[in-house]
Amino acid sequence: MPSHRWLVPLDILVGLFVLSAVLLGVTPSYNPQLSIPVQTGIVVAAIVYFAVAHGIPNWTTAYALGRLVMLAGVAYAALIILQYAYLGYAESANLIDRLGRMTTLLPNLDIPLGNADAAATFMEGLIPLGIVLTVTSVRWSMRIVWVLATLVCLYAIVLTFSAGALVALTLSAFIALIALTPSWPVRLGAVALMIASGVAVALRFAGDRLVSRWVLYQNSLFVASDYLFTGIGLGDTFPLVYSRYGLIIQVPFLSYAHNLVLSVWMGQGLPGLLLFGVLVVTFVLLVWRVIHSMRPRRLFHAAWLAVTVTVLHGLFDSRQYVEAIPLMPHLFWFIGLTAATGRLALVDARRSKGALKTAYFPWQLALVGAVALAALALVFSQQLRAAWYTNQGALLETRAELVEIMPDQEREDFNRQAQALYEEALTIDSQWPNANRRSGYLHVKMEDFAPAVPLLETAFAYEPTNPAAIKTLGLAYVWTGQIENAARLFRMLPPEAGVIDELGVYAFWRGSDRQQPLLAAYALETAQAIEPDTVDVYRWKAIGDWYRAANDPGNARSWYERVLAVDPNNESAQQALAELDASS
Repeated sequence: MPSHRWLVPLDILVGLFVLSAVLLGVTPSYNPQLSIPVQTGIVVAAIVYFAVAHGIPNWTTAYALGRLVMLAGVAYAALIILQYAYLGYAESANLIDRLGRMTTLLPNLDIPLGNADAAATFMEGLIPLGIVLTVTSVRWSMRIVWVLATLVCLYAIVLTFSAGALVALTLSAFIALIALTPSWPVRLGAVALMIASGVAVALRFAGDRLVSRWVLYQNSLFVASDYLFTGIGLGDTFPLVYSRYGLIIQVPFLSYAHNLVLSVWMGQGLPGLLLFGVLVVTFVLLVWRVIHSMRPRRLFHAAWLAVTVTVLHGLFDSRQYVEAIPLMPHLFWFIGLTAATGRLALVDARRSKGALKTAYFPWQLALVGAVALAALALVFSQQLRAAWYTNQGALLETRAELVEIMPDQEREDFNRQAQALYEEALTIDSQWPNANRRSGYLHVKMEDFAPAVPLLETAFAYEPTNPAAIKTLGLAYVWTGQIENAARLFRMLPPEAGVIDELGVYAFWRGSDRQQPLLAAYALETAQAIEPDTVDVYRWKAIGDWYRAANDPGNARSWYERVLAVDPNNESAQQALAELDASS
């Protein structure tokens, strides 16, 4: 049917986006089992899209499905309200927490209702749907039902204390005014209100949360650039990769990227990111064409606004790449509903108007964009080739480090291959920061410290705000005895990085487990140099002991004397000095 063919551009992009998840969602993953649930969610989402976009035959069916989804959402929201006290939404404000506990009217049913942000993500798209069902209902009794249903969902969102959902709903309301109001003064007013709301939100949340989220996005971009073309795989691959290569710590710190764009890039690589961008633009152009060339029924506006709310929330959070099986199909259901109701609006418009301009995909602009991308690829071919080899090396290094069960010889082989790929990247572009950083850090992990320093210095020169570049160079300085240089770099890291405590752990590991007393002394001396005014006679004595074990009596003596200058009666320092004198 012609109306179905009209959706071909959107269909192709949805199909290619899912294909990128199938081909790139698992292959780069160091543990495919971590990626399969999210990949499954995306595949199911595509099935839902095509079933809804092409399976809805008329407006009656579309509205009936909309009512069913709304009722299912209300049931979920009611469970959140009635079970709030047992859900552990720890970030809720005191007033909201009190309200939630007051409306917890059922005993604990132990129903898994998911993360607070995931719950908000599921319910936020139901708000425009509920409003439209209210407006389009003929009977007042049904209008009251849908008003109450919408308020239940909105109250449940408030209980989740999801700032991202509330911001997305507010911005979507202004976007609706801009798109649906013919009056330019009203549109300009809506734009002004959007800007004012953005400033108000920034001021309201311009504290630790906003700063930490910005730091997360910046650091995630650095990590993603190491895996530029392939990403790291879908699902729970993010926590360890981000910690090990973004923050250079051993334990997981954050579970996901908290941003839809970054999640797509890390999960599906550069192809997935490009397809996602083109898919969003195509969706917007389809909506624009339907609004301005046809007279769609209000359900169309509910559908595209639900998608808009979800994507805007995705700029602050991305639970679709965590709880993918419920949330991805939910999002693509609304995308499919937008496509289906747009297709039905096209049929209605052709019946009433005959021929009309309906094209929404800018084929000529797409061709120009493809040519521009090809030209950029030629201009930056050297950097892209270096990025490709770095990407391949990073995948091998990640497997060598993060796969739990692997023979030692295989790990060594993977690391050796990764180092060869980094060196190939540096042969192509000696200044490529990602290759310099990854190669230098791999040298550090392999305890080949001297070659690591110039590589990491080059990376730091290009990435002075990247915590991985700062910390890896700082560690290289520590293990080569450049104490002041190491301390200068470590001071650039935030206090919560816990570098001083980490250096203490390193000192114990180097000295006691690895029998490397000189490196243990370097670690503790760097910890002291970071905060030079700190008086810690136990640390000073330990530094002296490690220098003494490393056959460096001169440095050992100076640290023992420093202890006695503060604590003249320190018997252990006195004894150590006496033993040094006797041995000399």
